[in-house]
Amino acid sequence: MKIICWNLKNIGQTKLTKKLSPVLAAAGLGSDSLGYMMKVVMADTAWQNITTASPADVFVIIELKSGGKAKGAISTGTSVPTLAAITSAMNTIATGRGITAAYQYAYVQPLVTGRHECTGVIYNTKALTYTASATSTQVLRNTATGTYLAGRTPFLVEFTVAATGKRLRLVSVHAPPPQGKPGMRFKIPIQYTQELAQIDILTQSAPADQVDLCLMGDFNCSPASTYTVGATGGKKPKNSAGFSDLMSSPNSYATQLATPTLTSCRRTLANTNPAPANYLSEAYDNILYKMASPPIGLQTKQLDTIGNARDMASGGAALYPAKARMLLSNFWTVSDHIGVVLTY
Repeated sequence: MKIICWNLKNIGQTKLTKKLSPVLAAAGLGSDSLGYMMKVVMADTAWQNITTASPADVFVIIELKSGGKAKGAISTGTSVPTLAAITSAMNTIATGRGITAAYQYAYVQPLVTGRHECTGVIYNTKALTYTASATSTQVLRNTATGTYLAGRTPFLVEFTVAATGKRLRLVSVHAPPPQGKPGMRFKIPIQYTQELAQIDILTQSAPADQVDLCLMGDFNCSPASTYTVGATGGKKPKNSAGFSDLMSSPNSYATQLATPTLTSCRRTLANTNPAPANYLSEAYDNILYKMASPPIGLQTKQLDTIGNARDMASGGAALYPAKARMLLSNFWTVSDHIGVVLTY
């Protein structure tokens, strides 16, 4: 199983055809945004230095534009044609490679998760079975309060794994961005992450919820992020950690991504910093998992297509660091986050 989660920065139809540098195209990395995405998601030889040779079984797209703003409503506007175009591109590549016996793609009808935003989920129908229902596709609420989470509420999709018959739930999140003064900057995304641990289907408090679950997306904070509590009125400050409720018992979510692993992109190079901190800035994206029997070899990695870019027309010669500025500038046409991948 290979699951890629990628915040694609307000993605709609117009982004797919945005042109990239002829240098990238000549290097075999894609001539437009869609082509660039497909090289990564479908495990083109250009990126087999950072990922497996197998295409994705699931492609989760964070920050997909939606025509609606009522949480839980069927997403309209650009979201569906954008998903259809990406799905079609993945199927075209599978056909061209002659691998349609193992890879054929469809997308889940998205639901609105926040104001003009939804999550895109494209899946391999040869590996996963999806049946649309009110339980297999949900936008989630805080169980205690019955309310949607502020900003973008989580989106759940449930599949059955063809090879094992086991249920697999994938939940995507896009937390509110950090803001404010040092010491308090991560308060809002941390509170959002803590609220995830108040959703029964994520804590798996009911016997019916004891299934494999991956929780992924742009958390806008990392497991190491904190904010200061009680810093005024003579009270002794203490730290509140973002992922503590999820990763400690009894919830016991885990991640194989080292903490912190940088995933958000700088707008310009910070040449005084060592790589990758010269082109990446924050540790925001992750894939957590909770499984009764985690498969041997389960791994989560960042998909750093800036620092690991190669010129495939020149035998795979490294483009970074000589072309660092060009690589970062073009990447911003695609996104301001690199993707993360979970394989097992």
